[in-house]
Amino acid sequence: MFAALLLQVSTLLHPLYLGEAPPELRSVRHVLIAHQGAEHAPPGVARTREAALERANGLVPRLRAGADFRLAVAEASEAPDRANQGVLGSFAKGMLALEADAFLFSAEVGAVSAPIALPDGVHVFQRIDTWAAVLELRIEGPESDVEAKKRVDFVAGELARGADFVQMVREHSTDRACAERGGQFAIYERGARDTLLKAAAFELGVGETSPPIRSPLGWHFLRRVPLSAVDGKLRENNWARVRAILVQHDKSLGADPATTRTQLAAKELVDALLARAKKGEDFTQLARETNDDRGGKERGGELGWVHRSMPDLPRPFLTVFAMRPGDVQQFDSTLGFVLVQRVQ
Repeated sequence: MFAALLLQVSTLLHPLYLGEAPPELRSVRHVLIAHQGAEHAPPGVARTREAALERANGLVPRLRAGADFRLAVAEASEAPDRANQGVLGSFAKGMLALEADAFLFSAEVGAVSAPIALPDGVHVFQRIDTWAAVLELRIEGPESDVEAKKRVDFVAGELARGADFVQMVREHSTDRACAERGGQFAIYERGARDTLLKAAAFELGVGETSPPIRSPLGWHFLRRVPLSAVDGKLRENNWARVRAILVQHDKSLGADPATTRTQLAAKELVDALLARAKKGEDFTQLARETNDDRGGKERGGELGWVHRSMPDLPRPFLTVFAMRPGDVQQFDSTLGFVLVQRVQ
């Protein structure tokens, strides 16, 4: 029993997703009502926790009756993400606080939670779409390009009159690779800081077309479509599968200086492991020889799937998404030296 539990824990990463495929993602936004004593409360907040709960309880019936959640965020939320309509992003089960996690993974899209009191204040959550599939029609050119602007106006007029979007893409889009796919552009994953095209995609209902959106490339028209209408290869992917070896030393956070190697000895050891990995030795076997991560030897260094937006993601894993499968890199951290291999 203990051995089985050990395989599910890690000094480096929590939670662990060890399945063959990445876990399901669900997305959420919130209104946060701060109160005295709450973590990171804005200066000058005078309301009590009870008053914050009362205010949240007043919001919930309105939101469940169909009031605009984005308007509630603008009017009532005291979170830094207020400017982004309260969108927290996309999460797998176990990433959020227990109460928020329980709501998110039992709710239908559009459902609104009861008030949930957490250390940073009282939250009202809403589950929202995680994915948005879009077709794109692009007309490239600087804002000063008169001819391009005429084409934009013409396309906007034709689309407003009901012209077939895919046909318009094939005739007018300057993104020829996208045009050859019938306009298939992307399947976006909801994030906490979505801007421009990605943000616009989630504002559209399925079947709706955006007005022209200006970007550094030019003007873009988006048509939101069912997920099945866009090739799955165009789905945004924010997961990476990794293995890691932790080599601790007497200055590592949480290590026992009386029983742990010196920092110099740890550096020599991790350098030797990196050299062996780069010569082609099996990373799993190296991890079973030397690994101070809890359960790490037993798992052969396996840490499973890591998502870009995992809360409190340790620094060694922030750069793994720029690595190619098979690449190995060494990092220094407060926990010790970390050797990371990207698997997928």
